[in-house]
Amino acid sequence: MDQVNRRINLPFASSPFGYVLSNTVRSADWYSTDAHGNALRALFGPTGWICRFNGGAPAVRSYGFLTLSPGACGAVVHI
Repeated sequence: MDQVNRRINLPFASSPFGYVLSNTVRSADWYSTDAHGNALRALFGPTGWICRFNGGAPAVRSYGFLTLSPGACGAVVHI
């Protein structure tokens, strides 16, 4: 832990011990046009609360975690 900036040290994050946390949502729910789908995108989407610098990003950082870059946060990945 970087005690000055109160976050995970960058060398540790890029080591084999670093881990990217993912949110998993069913495709049918994500692309749904009802209130449920809209709420999921408003929370986890690229412009959603968790990715915004004035939204959830400060909360994530306050717990010592690193945030993803704006281009990566909220990205949809199909595996």
